[in-house]
Amino acid sequence: MCCFAWSPLDLTNDRSDENKENHRNQFRMISFSINRLIARTCNLRRFSHIDCTNNCERIKNIRAVLSKSPSDQLYRINGWIRGKVHRFRTKWFFHLEDGSSATRLQVIIPNELIDSKECLKINNGSSVECIGSIQKSHGSMQAIDFHCVKLKIIGDCPLDQYQISHLGKNIEFDILREMPHLRPRLRYFQSILRIRNELNKAIRDYMESNDFFEVQVPCITTNDCEGGGECFTLSPMNWQNDGNKFYFGRPVFLTSSGQLHLEALASSLSKVFSMSTVFRAEKTMSQKHLSEFQMLEVEESFIFDLDTLLDRVEDLIKHLIRWLESKCDEDLAYLLATNAFETQFDALKRCHFIRISYEEARNILAENFPQIKTNNLNLNAQMERFLLEYFQNKFIFITKFPFELKPFYMKRSCDANTMDCFDLLAPISGEICGGSLREHILENLEDNLYTKNMSTDQLQWYLDLRRFGSGASGGFGLGFDRLIQTICGVRNIKDVATFPRWPYHCHL
Repeated sequence: MCCFAWSPLDLTNDRSDENKENHRNQFRMISFSINRLIARTCNLRRFSHIDCTNNCERIKNIRAVLSKSPSDQLYRINGWIRGKVHRFRTKWFFHLEDGSSATRLQVIIPNELIDSKECLKINNGSSVECIGSIQKSHGSMQAIDFHCVKLKIIGDCPLDQYQISHLGKNIEFDILREMPHLRPRLRYFQSILRIRNELNKAIRDYMESNDFFEVQVPCITTNDCEGGGECFTLSPMNWQNDGNKFYFGRPVFLTSSGQLHLEALASSLSKVFSMSTVFRAEKTMSQKHLSEFQMLEVEESFIFDLDTLLDRVEDLIKHLIRWLESKCDEDLAYLLATNAFETQFDALKRCHFIRISYEEARNILAENFPQIKTNNLNLNAQMERFLLEYFQNKFIFITKFPFELKPFYMKRSCDANTMDCFDLLAPISGEICGGSLREHILENLEDNLYTKNMSTDQLQWYLDLRRFGSGASGGFGLGFDRLIQTICGVRNIKDVATFPRWPYHCHL
């Protein structure tokens, strides 16, 4: 900042020493007043010869800045410029963010702090370091402003080459799916990332308060847990075949579920869960399928009836929604408004979970889907949507599926033709969770395998769990990405995953 150093004019013609001194004092006062006026304009209370870098406090993030009261204390902050940069009269205005908060910080810089070269680099996307003070804002959109006294450009962002510089409030989802490395910079995807973070915390909070142990399960497995054959096979590149066809001595897959391994761990710790990446080689381009996604899987010993398991799932989901409402209110409100889902969410968080059997669901569907009258069919997306509309978009547990529709490890119901299992339907995503009681009697499990024409060669270790101290257990898998899709009203699951993979698409 430039300060004026005032001195009196030639006073040699004035012979009075007293008058000379009076003139000098007047000019000193004028000099001080003008310099103070300039300093206030830039929100400085010190003159430019003081090194502000030695008198500032580094603050950890913008969220911490937003919680502070206005003062003359100097702070040093880092972040990225987001949105348009405005120049009005003698000042520059832009918004700064670092991902720590859904609220952006408005930064104000006087013209004289910016040289001609730097002004070309103050762009949407540029990373900067600012030193300044927090002052009460005169605008209606924010409570405080950050008045900058020193600006440093850390990373330039040329607008003519920046692929997302033109994007404003209208989000072009299709285009952004081709640029997963840049789309996290947009507010929509920042909000998704913060919600993912809080949802992880909420899950662990619930599990810890209910005495579950977090465990890890393998990504490489010899088992196709879901039994659908939709697994990715795994083999090393440039494998030197020494007569053994397989690296592990047998075919292995990327896991589609860690459930079987969780059952082994539950036979030791009783109550376990894992947050894992799972893989499905389903050849579908739908809005609710991914080839790689996050799954919360839970296994609990000594569960003897299905309603106990349903209560656990319902209690968990209600806890997660309450947590997100309290911790991510700004992000959640923004996403719900953007996705036009506010009304549905309000109804969703208040509703009771509907519980119906597969047979009851089939009766409801029969008039519109005549094929289900005579055949036991898995519910397709159209049927799921019909049921959700029928029950006014509430969560729906569908229980007691026919034996032939579900995997071998599920426990048969009393009538032997159905399984003690469930699927949970939710708006937008459809099925977000599935689970069952596990068949814990060895002879019954072997009979299930025989009836389904399955070999026991790769499952002897699983049968051992029944041979040696088997305990009745139950568990479920909850799709992490689909749950966010439902809560936030996101139409396509590819806009929830951080780096989505689906058939013919694996960017980065």
